Amino acid sequence: MNRALTLVALCGVVSGVSAQQETRDAEAQFSIRATGAITASPPFNTLIRNASASNFDVAFADFNISDLAGATILGAAVTGTFANNNAGGASTREIDIEVLEGNGVAELSDVTDAGTFVGDLFWQSIPTQSGGQSYPALPFVFDVTAQLQAAADNGASHFTARAVPTSAAFFPALFRGDGDNGGPQLVLEFIPGDTSCPPDQNEDGALDIDDFSDFVVNFFAGDTIADVNDDGALDIDDFSDFVAFFFNPGQFAGCPQ
Repeated sequence: MNRALTLVALCGVVSGVSAQQETRDAEAQFSIRATGAITASPPFNTLIRNASASNFDVAFADFNISDLAGATILGAAVTGTFANNNAGGASTREIDIEVLEGNGVAELSDVTDAGTFVGDLFWQSIPTQSGGQSYPALPFVFDVTAQLQAAADNGASHFTARAVPTSAAFFPALFRGDGDNGGPQLVLEFIPGDTSCPPDQNEDGALDIDDFSDFVVNFFAGDTIADVNDDGALDIDDFSDFVAFFFNPGQFAGCPQ
């Protein structure tokens, strides 16, 4: 088991509850230059570079977490590798890894928005690519459990890892990993949130007049879906609670907002 999987597995053991464990590839990878130019084509969508204060590239890996609303995050880590894009001599290199909530769209604000520092890498030499084909690399694993939980609690659709060059002399490097797209990965263990929507009586993903009539049908048919307050009984309280839930669906993560 690799270090990232060990991290989240241990969290699950400590919690004593069953959970889902996943390894997610980045939905999008891109690099943004100081000028605002966005590179989304491999391999330079993973480029990290720092030539000067006005000439640099920051690399990003954007993970879709839209399904984690209401989830309990037991453990999470961003894992991947760094590789040189050229030999670059023995200059000291340092990269900060930060995370922030994203929206699935590459834009200049991804560089300027505040992020949370989760770790850094510091080295004087790193394996270089061989013949432009392979990328022997320096691996990394950074714990992001607390940050991912905060993003899930905020209902964020994406969770972004940002690689920022911080050393003054920085030859180009690449922000990569074992994902199917060659990028970093998000390894996590979590308990899914409640995605039910009690007032959506026909489960069509919409709240409309049909749900009123379907609730009545379900109630008198003895269908447990009409037990909207989940107290194990079908009674008059379910009528009043259905109306209250219908007009205030925001309390349920699974309801359309």
